[in-house]
Amino acid sequence: MPLWLQLVIIFIVSISGIVFHLFLMKKIRVWAINDQINALSGDDSDKKHHLEQVYQQLLTDKVPHKQHHDKLEAAAKAFDH
Repeated sequence: MPLWLQLVIIFIVSISGIVFHLFLMKKIRVWAINDQINALSGDDSDKKHHLEQVYQQLLTDKVPHKQHHDKLEAAAKAFDH
């Protein structure tokens, strides 16, 4: 097998691994936020809906991901029926 073909294969596999890693990290982040929303809301569907709206607003406002946890907890504590 020629050297250039080996290098192309290594390049493709490396790029594929990086893309898959980034995709997986993004999915895990979404799963973690959904789990947090479910834990904070308990069985209260209104509170869950409110926290989902807060999360969507955080995404719209481009709030850094590191702040999402604290802001969702604050929104859950401040929630009134």
